Amino acid sequence: MRKLLVPYTIKRNGGYYLNLRWNNQFIRQSLATKDPMEAFQKVNQLAPRIMRLSEVKAVTGLSKTTIYRFEKEGRFPSRVSLGERSVGWFEDDVEAFLLSLKQSQESVA
Repeated sequence: MRKLLVPYTIKRNGGYYLNLRWNNQFIRQSLATKDPMEAFQKVNQLAPRIMRLSEVKAVTGLSKTTIYRFEKEGRFPSRVSLGERSVGWFEDDVEAFLLSLKQSQESVA
């Protein structure tokens, strides 16, 4: 299971940076702005969106059991630990899963 810690911004040398810790790797990306509101908007665009189980079930139409079984079989994206008792999935990974299903259906037809 992958582990994501919450992204945050810092102001250094008059500019804003997005800091993110991902699987014990530290990532810093310049937001190329000195305006705090613009930095906030850029962080919202750059930060990965996490979907909780209820949202994943609604979007995919799969049950909890099927999602976990597919994940174990390697057919569904891995979940991300959000804390001791909470998990989620990256929205981009879930969208990629849905697109792959659509493409596999089109290739069969």
